[in-house]
Amino acid sequence: MPNIPAAAPTAICFDLDDTLIDDNAASSTGLRAVMDRLGHPDFAAARSLWDVQTEISFGAYLRGGLSLEQQRRERVRALAVQAGHADIADQHCDELYRLYLDAHRSGWHVFPDTVPALTPWPRPGTASR
Repeated sequence: MPNIPAAAPTAICFDLDDTLIDDNAASSTGLRAVMDRLGHPDFAAARSLWDVQTEISFGAYLRGGLSLEQQRRERVRALAVQAGHADIADQHCDELYRLYLDAHRSGWHVFPDTVPALTPWPRPGTASR
């Protein structure tokens, strides 16, 4: 087999969620904000439910069975029921999910190795030598 030098990559893609950004911690920040609003006392139970319901609802969204808003509402509704709120309107679900997203975004932090891992790569629009 000939020894052919590898070509330099023309693009490198990184996933943000739990690759560059600690999304699990950010998600927990968002979840805690919704829990506080609902008066939910048990983070471990809420985290477990949120993760399972996310798999179910987001999976249904990816398969075309739910809209983006519907899958979000299902996730919030499941958490509300677990917190003792049997009936929650769509509008309230939407407000709670916006609260989740705002808190989630405020919890975005890069992993300690993110900057060192990206430093050797040229910035967009620049040439490397």
